[in-house]
Amino acid sequence: SDMLYHFWINFRRRRRLTELLNENSSRALSESPDSPFCLRKLNPEPGNTSFLSVQTNKEIKIVSAVRRSSITSLSGNSTPYFSAAPTLVFPPVAECNPKSVLKRPVTNEELLSPGAPYVKKTLTIVGDAVGWGFVVRGGRPCHIQAVDPGGPAAAAGMKVCQFVFSVNGVYVLHLDYQTISSLIMTGPRTLVMEVMEAIE
Repeated sequence: SDMLYHFWINFRRRRRLTELLNENSSRALSESPDSPFCLRKLNPEPGNTSFLSVQTNKEIKIVSAVRRSSITSLSGNSTPYFSAAPTLVFPPVAECNPKSVLKRPVTNEELLSPGAPYVKKTLTIVGDAVGWGFVVRGGRPCHIQAVDPGGPAAAAGMKVCQFVFSVNGVYVLHLDYQTISSLIMTGPRTLVMEVMEAIE
């Protein structure tokens, strides 16, 4: 067989988003058996079907998805990521940080000023096996960049372009999205968020 590696996803871990978005963390944890993204050398013995096989003519791309992790194996004629010394190649930063969905920048002062055209909403989101189903971006204030239509966040009423006011009772308008993501990941499965939504 011309297959070099098997790909395995550990669905038991909860902290996959920060590993996916933080390249240094991903590289450091990629060899750990507890890492959600582990490359294993192919066992020469046939019959092992517990892994997804990746052939040398296929590319592995890590996609910054709405859920906490999404792995896609794509066929193509371009040079494969696996070279003489196979390694897992991470996408450019631009792929993990898509263009903001906001029409214009908004400041904390604007959000909090009396009579501002924003309404505060409280959302209770119960995470499922793969996360809460949304992506936070920006900073001071952070906003909702994407929402999985079939995920827990959408079911709770979360929408794109809402601003994150608090997470589990902690005021976060002054924080960046990495800090808020860490706060969410290290917290309980049931997430209570206050968001500010523009009044149409």
